[in-house]
Amino acid sequence: MDKSLYILIYIFSGLILLWFGHSLFYGKLPPFFPKIFSFKEWRRINKKIKENEEKIEKGDPGASRVCPICSSKLIKSEQVKTIAFPSVAGSKYRTMHIRGCPVCLNNKADRNCPVCKTEMSSDDFLICRMFERSTSKNHIHVLGCNHCRKT
Repeated sequence: MDKSLYILIYIFSGLILLWFGHSLFYGKLPPFFPKIFSFKEWRRINKKIKENEEKIEKGDPGASRVCPICSSKLIKSEQVKTIAFPSVAGSKYRTMHIRGCPVCLNNKADRNCPVCKTEMSSDDFLICRMFERSTSKNHIHVLGCNHCRKT
């Protein structure tokens, strides 16, 4: 009698775990989870990344969702790799280094400084000022690369 109770508890907990795993990857998630956690959305974004790697679309420099180093358009899940430093007391901006997007970091596009127009290696970065705004998106002002803008 005692063993059959334990077996029943194990079967019940296994079914609950299977149901949770299935609902996590294939079902509709509760509204407090972001959409990126659904398996279908993840597969769709992965497919777009692979398509984007094959064909690189160029965008207008300075536009939103465009890499400032290689001028390639970024899709929804791609981000530019950056390092933002803490602001100095009393200043309105933060210093920031931009490394690049996944396209130019993987050497699939030419990396050029938007200020001095020289070619950048994969170790080079852009030096920027980031102005934080409370009402809208942050504003970034590119000062130059680490060669033309010595710190």
